[in-house]
Amino acid sequence: MNPNIVEKISQIERIDYFEYLFDAGNMFQDIVNLSKEYEDSEAEKMAVAEIKVLNLNVYHPIINKNYTSRFDETLVSNKRFSDKEIKYFEHRLTESSNVVLKSRYSDFIYEYGQGVCSLNKFQIGSQLVNLMLQTANMHFINANPINGLDDLARAFYVSLQLKNKTMIGHCNELLFEFLTNLEESNLRWVLESAKISRNVVLSPLSESFGSAKQQVVLEKLELARSYYWETQEHHLHRSVCKELIEWSKVNKSDQSEYITVIGASFEAEAEHQQGREHKSELVKASFLERALQHYMDFGFSEHFDDLKIRIRTAYELAIANGEFKLISSSGYISQEAIEVAIQPFLQLSLENAIMHFGSEIMFIPNIDRVETNTKDQMHSFSFSNLARKSVVSDGKKIFQAIDDNDSYKMNFNQNYMREIQTVGNIIMLPLIEKLIEKGLNATHVMNSLRSWGNINKESESLIKIGIEKFFENDYVSSMHILVPQLEALVRNFFGRIGYATTVIKKGTVQQEQTFNEFLERKDIKSSMPKKIHKYLSFLLVEKTGCNFRNRIAHGLIHPAECNMTNNIRILHLYLLMTNFTLEEEK
Repeated sequence: MNPNIVEKISQIERIDYFEYLFDAGNMFQDIVNLSKEYEDSEAEKMAVAEIKVLNLNVYHPIINKNYTSRFDETLVSNKRFSDKEIKYFEHRLTESSNVVLKSRYSDFIYEYGQGVCSLNKFQIGSQLVNLMLQTANMHFINANPINGLDDLARAFYVSLQLKNKTMIGHCNELLFEFLTNLEESNLRWVLESAKISRNVVLSPLSESFGSAKQQVVLEKLELARSYYWETQEHHLHRSVCKELIEWSKVNKSDQSEYITVIGASFEAEAEHQQGREHKSELVKASFLERALQHYMDFGFSEHFDDLKIRIRTAYELAIANGEFKLISSSGYISQEAIEVAIQPFLQLSLENAIMHFGSEIMFIPNIDRVETNTKDQMHSFSFSNLARKSVVSDGKKIFQAIDDNDSYKMNFNQNYMREIQTVGNIIMLPLIEKLIEKGLNATHVMNSLRSWGNINKESESLIKIGIEKFFENDYVSSMHILVPQLEALVRNFFGRIGYATTVIKKGTVQQEQTFNEFLERKDIKSSMPKKIHKYLSFLLVEKTGCNFRNRIAHGLIHPAECNMTNNIRILHLYLLMTNFTLEEEK
């Protein structure tokens, strides 16, 4: 081997400490370049193998959740490493004097050297534990606790796999030295230390971690809990409390104090907000919701009512303070295009026009088109999907996107709403206004509904009043009459053709199924076209839709929403129902 290459390798060997093994891997790139220059193919292959093994990403046992493998299995299983390279690493394990480099060689061989190397699993594991303890201590000395704890966790993990008390004893010594020297400013590292300790306590070698050692860990955790509460570092405070809950499970002791203070921490964070000068009511509401969810998870019901009131107040203040911002976009539709859409209706008699209005599906959003637009939108603006959105209505959050499916549902309904509003304001509203100018009145609409033959006498009188109120421009009264009667109309119609509309409660008592549940039943959904079912559900019961039925029933609808356009949509639903017949549904 060329002396210059040998010297370059020696320079790497003489470096006492690497914070990250990637740095060592980068240095071997210089050897690759030198080997090419001197046409030394063996040296080049050796350097490439070093780069590959030193640049591997590692996963950390005990500390990382859902740990399954030490290295990226995809990189290893794709024959990235030959048997020759693995034997080379075994040779380097003996030849090298650099502890950090040797720790990686032994780490890799422990996982993949069986059947290739001359050393057995125990022999390699013994070296690995010793080397990992040395590198962990190096990291601690160089004020790099995160890497030190990662290596220490690996040493514990291998020691437990080998069921070796002596190795565990050495690991315990370094862990307790680290814990003893932890200052307040570094107490956050007690979390990883406690997790490692708990793993040992739950192992077959638990006797190596007796009650005295456990007490030291618990005292450090309690110290950290008090410290982070006083310094208002609430995230760390909650993390410590969660670890204390895990220890309570191990020791079978009471957890309620820690559960309570985690909730209190969320409430405190709602007010503190990391010390920001200008507090946000939206941030406050978010943390209060997290407190509520936490208490709900553990059944601490005494906190529910107070938090629900505080959350509602926070949202109301956020609206009043202008924290919600209006985002709008503009588009252009020519008057000529509008005229083309409504002209066919104006050429009909009023009776035929209103009948045609009820059967015209162009007023209903095209689901396939909305789906395509939504998917294209989410693909084009994929970065925005990282932020999970929510819907706030009437001072409370009514929908929270938890995953991609929720995000899609929310984006779909936003696009669906956009079509509802666009068609309603640009086509349906001017059409009905022109028909009214031509003499359309409540009698024309009622005659169309009566001709259907599926409205009972009790409902007919109320529906008539609601339609008359529409033509008197009293949209508040009209919608408050027509929306509940529309629900009754739908229920009665399906009841007449053999669909149960009730559920059995205690004994044989029957109670009307909620309209939301009724419309979501498979038999109901399959009885009408998907397009119409979505339209009906969106306007009446969907939380992220118009939800007219529920918001009117609970007195939550804003007077401004009881307008002519929305009233026309409800009339359209009535007339749309006349397209269904008893014979067709049987």
